[in-house]
Amino acid sequence: TEPLLKPLLMSTVLHPQSTSLEQIISRTIATKLVQSCGTSPVMCIDSLTDTFMDTMEELELELGHTMLQAIMLDIRACVDRDPACESPLEVLLFYKGFASLICHRAARRRWNKSIKQADGSSTSNANGSGGGKSAARTHSKYVSLW
Repeated sequence: TEPLLKPLLMSTVLHPQSTSLEQIISRTIATKLVQSCGTSPVMCIDSLTDTFMDTMEELELELGHTMLQAIMLDIRACVDRDPACESPLEVLLFYKGFASLICHRAARRRWNKSIKQADGSSTSNANGSGGGKSAARTHSKYVSLW
């Protein structure tokens, strides 16, 4: 019933590829990131959506929760604690801090995954001595989502 919201909803929550909660969350955050670039985005919504989907589909636990479980708990906390918040959809579409938290979690999981892969692929150097931990130290502390 809100004509101004229709383009936002059609490109995120009601997008034809948004068939699961993970896809809805991923596409919404990716769309918000691309829109924040202005008129000449340097990112592709589909590749960002895939990146977020990859991190949400992993079953790795962080503080006892998968990423999707943590996101659902965060949405619930926003609805419960913010008297102005009327629905979980409002949190997903309009809370910038919530979007930032998801981006941080995705980047952290990708960073941890790259360190684990580096440790596993370089457990020994050319002379046969163990060098797995030094490989992890050579990574930059900055992680790209894409």
